[in-house]
Amino acid sequence: MITTGQLAAYAGVTVKAVRHYHQRGLLTEPERDASGYRRYTAQHAIDLVKIKTLAQAGVPLARIKELLAAGTDQALTERVSQLLCARERLAQLGAGGDRPFVSAQVAGYLQRLRELGISERARQMERDGWISLETAAPKAAAAWIAAKRGITAGYACLKARPHGAGVQSLAYVPVPAQLACDHGFGDGSADG
Repeated sequence: MITTGQLAAYAGVTVKAVRHYHQRGLLTEPERDASGYRRYTAQHAIDLVKIKTLAQAGVPLARIKELLAAGTDQALTERVSQLLCARERLAQLGAGGDRPFVSAQVAGYLQRLRELGISERARQMERDGWISLETAAPKAAAAWIAAKRGITAGYACLKARPHGAGVQSLAYVPVPAQLACDHGFGDGSADG
């Protein structure tokens, strides 16, 4: 049998935290022995480690109670998956890339522009336009990025030319007029 202090030390929490988890109904209180001491089991240790891990990951205590009450590791697995996704998004924000703001296809396109030497200002203008487009017309944006990525394939050929002639001007090659009409944006004219 395990004492409160031993349990707390094993899980890396304080005795006060163990008592708090009892009060919140997260950790069941064990029966007391003849001396009046609580005696914990291995299952208590497992439950406490789960509670601590979820709490450290930012899961509210009320939600931890729901997850533990579900009685299956499936609920915990799903929550861990959600937390890992959130962690990945936070890492993407910290990395300073475009992926948190645009689709994977657009982020790849913008990265390709960077690799080809397109100015950062031009790339940011491109990114801001894609954010607006993906917000207003996600389906049209998907079709447009496919067209733009086709254009980008030609950049590499131009980049190989002496002095990279024409690379900067291609950043603003308009999407084909018919494509704009097909998706309800303008009449296909240059004025759009």
